Amino acid sequence: MHALRGCPTCWIVVWLATSAVCFASASSCGLACWLASLTLSVPPTSFDVAGFNCTLQRFVCVGVELGAVGARLPASPPHAVEYAVGGVATQCTADWSYRGNIFPHPSGHGQVLIDVFDSALNATLALQLDADGLASSASVPHCQLDVRLRLNFTGDSLVDELLDRFPRRVAEVAQYAIDKEACKQIEKAAAVDATAALGSINSVLRPWLTPPVPGPSPPLVPGSLNLTSSVFVAALDYLLDDVAGASGLLGIDGLLQRIVGSDSLGRNVSTASYTVPLSSVADLTVGVTFADLVGIETFSVVDLREPVDARTLQSRVAMESLNVTANDYAALKVRGAFDAQVLDLYETGTIYGSFGPSIVRVLSAVDVSAAAMAAMQPDQWVSLGCLRPLILDANITLAALNASID
Repeated sequence: MHALRGCPTCWIVVWLATSAVCFASASSCGLACWLASLTLSVPPTSFDVAGFNCTLQRFVCVGVELGAVGARLPASPPHAVEYAVGGVATQCTADWSYRGNIFPHPSGHGQVLIDVFDSALNATLALQLDADGLASSASVPHCQLDVRLRLNFTGDSLVDELLDRFPRRVAEVAQYAIDKEACKQIEKAAAVDATAALGSINSVLRPWLTPPVPGPSPPLVPGSLNLTSSVFVAALDYLLDDVAGASGLLGIDGLLQRIVGSDSLGRNVSTASYTVPLSSVADLTVGVTFADLVGIETFSVVDLREPVDARTLQSRVAMESLNVTANDYAALKVRGAFDAQVLDLYETGTIYGSFGPSIVRVLSAVDVSAAAMAAMQPDQWVSLGCLRPLILDANITLAALNASID
């Protein structure tokens, strides 16, 4: 799976493409019914057989069925997945005609029913990454449909010169034309539709890659406590960090072990979901139903309230490792004209993730009333109502997460 490592949107696109072809091969309706309504129009084509000019026109294929589906990650190209789909089938019709090139120019016309069955599609979906490491566009560098077909001709009788050669030549032309047009549509779907969907997904992910940098802290409000010189803040920082911190006397690692009873924490989180609109035609909803966290006792740094300037407190929490197992689901809803739903795709799975050394950092600007703190009595510190007058103003100026994810 190394080919897609470090590319979050790659996994989303690969999941959508793989789920689509797998659902299409299932017996239940949904995408299979949608494929059954597809129409493939093949451009008219002309060819010569034994001194006759022949044509196939009004060449149309209606409905697609898929059989077994296979997928693998190739070594090259990077960020790609290869699909092998068997049992591809469709029904096509075309008008045929011929006209002799020599006087008296014998001619004939009719219709041919083309039954495509048990054909095989091999295609590669490749994703291109931008400077931020997000998949920004999709392409299909390789596509081949090995077409097997049966022909049934109706209409005028064939002249003797065409009896044997005309059906064979029609079969060859039809195989080539169906392969070429089907791959053309697949390439267009990747280059246009998948690339547009990637733009919508990236617009949600990109802000999380470059968190904003806070500006300089504003001047201390008159009457506010200077946090860097306050004995009380220093005592609070010692209590929270050096006593209850990662390696303190009442360390949070040991405390979590006692509360949870192990180094893992499993919880049902059925309401955790997020919906991303994909352009104006579809919605992708991703959610988690259960998550198990292993390694919750590996805190290496816990700085809950460390003053960095006269009015700014920094909170930092660092973990050495955290392994996550999550039962996830994704739902894709595609709308047609007048918002009529034409595709409802739902897939479940399990995600295994490993967070390497990770740091959560929060900066908050706090104005504490020096006069109110000086007037506080010992018994008032245990009452939240008495603590409220201490805070003149408070704002979070930065929240950032730095982590490596596999």
